Amino acid sequence: MARTLRNPTLDNRDARLRLKSGAKHWGALGELGLHIGYRRGPRSGTWYARRMAQGRYILTTLGATDDATDADGRTVLNDHQAVAKARLWWQSEGRKALGLDEHKAGPYTVDDACEDYLKYFVAKGGKSEYATRRVIEVHIRPALGLKDTAKLTSRHIRDWHLRLHWPPRCFELSALRGRGPPSP
Repeated sequence: MARTLRNPTLDNRDARLRLKSGAKHWGALGELGLHIGYRRGPRSGTWYARRMAQGRYILTTLGATDDATDADGRTVLNDHQAVAKARLWWQSEGRKALGLDEHKAGPYTVDDACEDYLKYFVAKGGKSEYATRRVIEVHIRPALGLKDTAKLTSRHIRDWHLRLHWPPRCFELSALRGRGPPSP
């Protein structure tokens, strides 16, 4: 979990109401280049998020603040909800920059990596999509599919590799001939 930096000016409703109307006020979050922003209007304020990308800021509006009404978690946000929504937006933008599905929430799993690889493989004109998909479905997904790629270690891969008993083509050829897998 990323660390949230305290910003007493934005964390407190009373402190936000003392800020100058019309100006945007920014506070850095723990992630590199991610900021939470607040702009006070005549009646209530607005939450913003920005992130640094290629030397410039990309800005998005998160929702209204809970200055005048209580937060509902969707359109009216308190400071904790705004930070959480900013982080989700930041993750989505990061995935979009990598060419991945930006709407997927949660960790990037081995299943996700396999799907992205297959899309890339087909787009680049891969000739053996069926064989590649078969290897993934038979050997990778059952053992590692739900594993978060951020938590995947060389030990996991080494243990998985040692559990593979024979190459996939040996099994397919022996199954076609009516014989079982080769004995160890």
